[in-house]
Amino acid sequence: MSREFKSKLLSLMLSLDVILLVGCGNKVDCSIEGKHMHEYTNSYGIERYIDSENEYIGGYNSLRYDRTDSYIELTNENEELYKFISNHNLVSIEDNYDEILAFQNGLYDYLEFQYEYEESHIMPMGKGFMVYYSTEHDWTTDREHSDLTGETRIQTHVFYGYNIIRNEKGKYKLQKSGPVQDINLLIQMGYKYISSDLVTEMVKNDYLREIGITEDTDEYVEEFDGEVVRLILK
Repeated sequence: MSREFKSKLLSLMLSLDVILLVGCGNKVDCSIEGKHMHEYTNSYGIERYIDSENEYIGGYNSLRYDRTDSYIELTNENEELYKFISNHNLVSIEDNYDEILAFQNGLYDYLEFQYEYEESHIMPMGKGFMVYYSTEHDWTTDREHSDLTGETRIQTHVFYGYNIIRNEKGKYKLQKSGPVQDINLLIQMGYKYISSDLVTEMVKNDYLREIGITEDTDEYVEEFDGEVVRLILK
């Protein structure tokens, strides 16, 4: 078993432990009478209403939202909509525009390096099993990784917009945009919500193909930031 594989196996085991330990906080005592939803906020100051009494939501591979003292009363007219918004993890663009824009302005493209590692596989054989190994590839921001292949790629960030519409049966459903890199473009297109995770990481050339551009013609200056090679447009 290679050192790389042992490291991946350990990381997986630790990740499973983390999944079991985090995701939402403990229930908080609530004295508010009647149906309501509490306002939650994340570290960027972005707010949303969540159908929960937990002290926080998220925190593993997603943004953590902490409960505040503010809340909204639910009525027969708004309950279905607010619960739909909460259940689909949506954030209002209009209510959080300044915070989302500040978050967007802090994003940057960055460089990833491909590396090789050895993966083990178990195959049943008769009354026992056979272990065999294959060479696999993955990506890292560590330019000093010992098993780099020489291949690189640019990672970027995209937003997806969402609208809530009613179907022919009168039930709410989501309408999703394509990927964009400017929240203002979503507003111009008429989208009112984004995911509570805010952005999605995407390979730059995959994004360009999605919007009909065949190759990346941008020129960058590399800026080393800790273990990440940030790419600054010239």
